[in-house]
Amino acid sequence: MNEPAIAGRICRALDEELGQLPERVTARLAAAREAALARAPAPRNQAGARGAAAPTPAPAVRPAPRSDATWLRWLPAPVATVLFAGCLLAVWHWSDLRHAQERAALDVAILLADEVPLAAYADKGFGVYLRNTHR
Repeated sequence: MNEPAIAGRICRALDEELGQLPERVTARLAAAREAALARAPAPRNQAGARGAAAPTPAPAVRPAPRSDATWLRWLPAPVATVLFAGCLLAVWHWSDLRHAQERAALDVAILLADEVPLAAYADKGFGVYLRNTHR
């Protein structure tokens, strides 16, 4: 079923039920329709399209009242930017921390697997020994 057929069935159903509405409701609906038609622009006829008739005036547009909260419209953009930058910094910090932990675990594994006793690393002369022996 296509759209015009559905629209026709809806219009027929509404027209059938229109007779069952109370009189005060139909009067209010008629008044609302008249008010809407009065505000609607006049339809152009064939003469108006050729330029023979006078142009229809544009409807009067009242400017919207100015609100003091216009800055609220611009607030989401900077907030989103700050949140995005904060998330990027958090991910960078987490990644850097993870790499530091991996490097520390590798250093500990090397220290424990080395033949040099751990006390040698605490000795002040050990650095001099390493510089002199590993040339």
